[in-house]
Amino acid sequence: MDHASKDAKPIFFALCTANACRSQMAEALARYKWPQLDCYSAGVKPGLQVDPNALIVLKEIGIDHSTSYNKTIEDAEKLFPTKEKVALVLTVCDNAANECPTYLRSKAYVHHAFRDPPRIAQEHPDNDPLIYYREIRDEISTFIDTLPQYTPVLKNCTPVPLPMASLSGRESSTESSAVPSESGATVPTVKLEDMVCHKVEVAMEIMKDLDNNTNSLVANSTNNEKKVVKISFFEKYLTVWVLLCMIIGGLIGYYVPSVAETLAKAQFYSINAIVAVLLWLMMFPMMAQIDFAAILRVRENPGAIGLTSTVNYLIQPFTMYGLALLFFRAIYTSVIPDNDLRDSYIAGLILLGAAPCTAMVFVWSLLTNGDGAYTLVQVAFNDLLMLGLYVPICGGLIGASNIALPWDLIAIAVAIFIVAPLVLAVSIRSVILRIKNEKFFHDRIIAPFKPVTIIALLLTLILIFIFQGKTIAEKPLHIVLLAIPISLQTCIIFVLTYSLGYWGCIDHSRLAPAALISTSNFFELAVAVAISLYGLESGAALATVVGVLVEVPLMLALVWICNKLQNRLQQRIKQCDTLCPWSKQITQKLASGCNGKTNCCNVTTMTVSSNV
Repeated sequence: MDHASKDAKPIFFALCTANACRSQMAEALARYKWPQLDCYSAGVKPGLQVDPNALIVLKEIGIDHSTSYNKTIEDAEKLFPTKEKVALVLTVCDNAANECPTYLRSKAYVHHAFRDPPRIAQEHPDNDPLIYYREIRDEISTFIDTLPQYTPVLKNCTPVPLPMASLSGRESSTESSAVPSESGATVPTVKLEDMVCHKVEVAMEIMKDLDNNTNSLVANSTNNEKKVVKISFFEKYLTVWVLLCMIIGGLIGYYVPSVAETLAKAQFYSINAIVAVLLWLMMFPMMAQIDFAAILRVRENPGAIGLTSTVNYLIQPFTMYGLALLFFRAIYTSVIPDNDLRDSYIAGLILLGAAPCTAMVFVWSLLTNGDGAYTLVQVAFNDLLMLGLYVPICGGLIGASNIALPWDLIAIAVAIFIVAPLVLAVSIRSVILRIKNEKFFHDRIIAPFKPVTIIALLLTLILIFIFQGKTIAEKPLHIVLLAIPISLQTCIIFVLTYSLGYWGCIDHSRLAPAALISTSNFFELAVAVAISLYGLESGAALATVVGVLVEVPLMLALVWICNKLQNRLQQRIKQCDTLCPWSKQITQKLASGCNGKTNCCNVTTMTVSSNV
């Protein structure tokens, strides 16, 4: 569209916190009902995925909104034909009203605080969540019909009727149940066979669209949305791929040792050039997905971020160090008599334990319906801390173990595998977002890299096992021996972090990803540094790769545990005022500002009652 066009339609602009549910519904409904308007939506703190349940209930009434994506106000403005054409601004939650920019308030502006469907669904876990999405969808639809009251551009216009009847408005026949809403009204359910058949049909279409259009692992859950989430085929079976790479690489290394000798010649500063290229291809997309602007929102989640950061840098490296010494300096001495090999394993475990997870964090957060905004901030904060703390922590612990540590090589490795890809990724991201938008960045830059990243990871693992072929063939038991302390470390850190968060009454949407972030490791970095410092044939490299082998099945089990504990955790939080009032007070002081339930500051502009 020509941005200078004088024939551009007047603009309707819906604004909420995350641009995941209510504002998306408002945009879709307004676009259908009022073709006289150009309709857009945005969030003051957007995530990167529209709530699938919102798409489902829109599809139920004949509106396909599956190509939508979360936008910042700036992203939406880039789509505007011209800012002067903004005819009406609607804020649909209190947080958006409080943070709505002044220049938008100067337009025709109306605030209507619709209830949050995912939050209501979370409070009624025994009921079908779509009941509440339909109810709020219909409330928004009714309000959208009244837009001519707020803007003269729709004077004497009538809304286009919806193509299909609303499910939540149907009369309930046979045996149905009424569910109380927050306003005290009841929400009738539909006949069971109608609801199930329609829901399955629509959900299949929506999830097909989501599978085709998913461009980011970061899911918004600022308002604790419940989402249908799928882990990718590759990630789900990562352990299988690692085992296959181990077998392929091991066989090549054992039966064709000349391959390892040839590959070993491609080195600079003791770093294998081929592996360096593969690691760059593997790590760049992960770095590019990190939004360092999110660091500015650290103050919104200080409790969960403080817990995770403390465990990541003050506890986890030292528990891994303690377990490494216990097993390889005491328990395994008779099984592995080679002191140098045991020390190499210890060094690898230290490198693994000191690297907090970056990429797979988004997967674990999605699988637990975690707060995507918190996850995004925590990942960005982790990477900044890692720049300053990874080298001294690893160097201190390896040095304390009386293991040789080439300080010049670790500095070079960190510069090559952390600093350089991070600077490049942030620079490219910044330039592209300045010119285009988040969707373009993920569609055209990140998505095409995904198969490259997968191939690079698999080839790196094969190369490692080519060099480890003889060791694995001669000492297969070492894989199991390494897996034991890594597995123990994972379980200990998870129990510790989750228990502290449970004791401190941290909400599931933040505690689950916090515990999983603390537990998992940035194995790509650990592998890269181990190879750089000690070589592809070293025990340190093997130890970090065993970390890859162990992590995925264990983390999937912990995801299941988090989800099983969710109801118990939420019950504790409700009782927190009486069980531990001091903890509740601290948590409230540390919690983020406006959570959709409270009105942080008065809105002086026109405000409409939440019950239409």
